[in-house]
Amino acid sequence: MHNVIKVRAGSFSAALTSEKEILIWGSGDFGQVQTPIKVCTEGVQFQDLSIGKGRESFGVAVDTEGLVYSWGDNQMGQLGLGDFSARKLPTKIN
Repeated sequence: MHNVIKVRAGSFSAALTSEKEILIWGSGDFGQVQTPIKVCTEGVQFQDLSIGKGRESFGVAVDTEGLVYSWGDNQMGQLGLGDFSARKLPTKIN
């Protein structure tokens, strides 16, 4: 059982837990499923998140150190990672 403190929905759904972990569920395009699963980013604790809306399936999260991570569809470079490759896991934006 997870203690959810924040929920965001858009092209898929995500929740932030009191343990500072992210759960995702939805279409399955980027690892989401109908049952929430934990996004594993070893050693990272998150404090906030947002989900894109519309055709672009992506998420953005901020960790407890203020660093920004993104994941999902990246056809238009919306992940801010300097390329157009999709990411299944949150990837730190440099």
